[in-house]
Amino acid sequence: MSSVVNSVILAGSIATPPEIKSLASGLSFCKFELLIRSQRKGAAGEKIEEVDVIPVVTYGPVADICIANLKVGSNVFVHGKLKDNRWIIHGRPRSKIEVTAFSVYPLAETIPPNSARGK
Repeated sequence: MSSVVNSVILAGSIATPPEIKSLASGLSFCKFELLIRSQRKGAAGEKIEEVDVIPVVTYGPVADICIANLKVGSNVFVHGKLKDNRWIIHGRPRSKIEVTAFSVYPLAETIPPNSARGK
């Protein structure tokens, strides 16, 4: 395979207050966590709610827009790529996967319960 696709599209709500920081170069970046809820049926047919919390980071103008417009509970659509960060602390390897977002779009504040999404 000569090319690899690394693309992520997520929709959820902001779980943590967006935090802005700057790199040594002066480029700003914004970090927040995206809360994604889904439901599935269990073995006995009961509804089981699953919740995922995904770390997201944006850079530059997108970061500035996020910090100015997003708050906890805001519903957003995120398009980006997966980034695997690895480091060693106290001699033990650590890693964290996060989404580096290219774009973040606000969504309607509420999603109708009978909307066209998987059930």
